[in-house]
Amino acid sequence: MKKIINQKGSSHIVLIALLLVLAGVGFAAYRVYQSSQDKKTVTNTTTQQTEEVVSEDTKDTVSNAEDLTKIEQDLEALDLDKELDTTALEEDLSQIQ
Repeated sequence: MKKIINQKGSSHIVLIALLLVLAGVGFAAYRVYQSSQDKKTVTNTTTQQTEEVVSEDTKDTVSNAEDLTKIEQDLEALDLDKELDTTALEEDLSQIQ
């Protein structure tokens, strides 16, 4: 005897599964896009802060050793270690260990 299986409602289940997969892929793509936008914002902010620190006369092209010496002196005058806050880094490292 031949059994007949009723498959009339299975197309709805397949459609719902397809929509769930597409929603998952879309959500993942959105998260990746947002993450890349956040990184661009941080990079732009850092670049702007760096440009504020550099004086106008050091933005020129280095054309001789005298220019290079002046830029080197300007960089040595900046105390970057004073502005560096390592507490967040130390906390992260202590959590890893």
